[in-house]
Amino acid sequence: MKALGCDVQNPLRRMRIPTPGGIVETPVVKVPWFSCLGQRVDNFPIVAHDLPAITFTDGLLGIDFLNRFGTIIFVKEAEIRFSQ
Repeated sequence: MKALGCDVQNPLRRMRIPTPGGIVETPVVKVPWFSCLGQRVDNFPIVAHDLPAITFTDGLLGIDFLNRFGTIIFVKEAEIRFSQ
């Protein structure tokens, strides 16, 4: 997180999240900018939690990001569309 300019030692707040191993408390920090699926937001708060290597996942996209763009997920078509 330091490489991204985030200070996990002094987070905005801490959040309790469910994991397969139980509930963990993790920092919420603000990244200078975040871009995903062609959409960009500045000063975006994220949950700074390391995922196990076995998940083969770089990260999880939260509903807070998707809601900003009026996102519609079409499961059958495997598509994500933005209304904005």
